[in-house]
Amino acid sequence: MENLGYLLLFSLWFQFGISTGNVPESNIVVDVGVVLDLNSPFGAMENMCMSMAISDFYAAHSNYRTRLFLHPRDSAGSVVATTSAVVDLLKNVDVHAIITSDHLLNANIYVMALGEKAQVPFISFSPTQSPQFIHTTQNFSFSVKAIAAVLQEFKWREVVLIHEDTTYGTGIIPYAIDIFQELGIRFVHISAISSFSEDFEISKELKTLITLMQTRVFLVHMTVSFGSRLFELADKAGMMSKGYVWLITDGMSNSLDALDLTTN
Repeated sequence: MENLGYLLLFSLWFQFGISTGNVPESNIVVDVGVVLDLNSPFGAMENMCMSMAISDFYAAHSNYRTRLFLHPRDSAGSVVATTSAVVDLLKNVDVHAIITSDHLLNANIYVMALGEKAQVPFISFSPTQSPQFIHTTQNFSFSVKAIAAVLQEFKWREVVLIHEDTTYGTGIIPYAIDIFQELGIRFVHISAISSFSEDFEISKELKTLITLMQTRVFLVHMTVSFGSRLFELADKAGMMSKGYVWLITDGMSNSLDALDLTTN
C-alpha cells in the first residue's frame, strides 16, 4: 500500500510540476484534498500510508521545493458526507486535486460537475473508466505473481480469465500469460465482457463457460462496480457453490468494502 502513496506523489508532481535545487529558497505548497472513509480499516490505512510516503520522500529529497500538503476529510462511507467534504475542499481550501473513492463520486453528478468547473481532478486508487479520475495503482505483475502463487500452491494448472473489455481489463493479459507460462499454468479460455452488457448477456456468457469449460477455476479482473454485477449473476447461475474457485485481482480486492453485502 505504501507503494501506492509513492505513485500518488509522482502522479501529482507530473500534474503540477516540480522545482528542485541544491538549497530551496522557499517551498511551493500544493494543497491536496483527501476524502476517504477514515473509520474503515482500508480508508484509515490509505490515509496513513500516504502520510508516511510523503514524510519518507521528503526526508530523502529535502532539496525538492514542492511540498504536498494533505487535507483529510471523512466521507463516513456516504455520498452525502462525500459531497459536503468535496464542496468544503473546493471552496474553503482551494485544493489542486482530490483523492477519493470513485464509487462514492460516480453516482454524484453534482460533485462531478463542481470538480469539472473548478478544473480539479479526482484521484482514485481503484480502477475507473471516468475521464475525470486519475487512476494510480500498482504494476499488474505484483497482483499476478500473488495469484500465480495461490494457483501453484493448490496445483491448479488451468484457469479461465474473465475480464472487463476495457483498456484496464485487457492490461493484465500480457503479464498473466508470461508469469503463468513460467509456472506451467495456462488460460484455457479468456472471456472479455463489455461493461455495457446487459445482465442477460453476462448470464449467457457465464452459462457458456459452465457448459464448455472443464475447469472451474476463474480469475476475474474488473472494476469493483462491474465485478459486483458479475458475482451476483454468477451466484444466480449456481457458480458460487462447492467445486468452483474464484480469484480476483487487486482492482476488486482493494475495494471490497464498496461491494454490496450480498455480493460479499
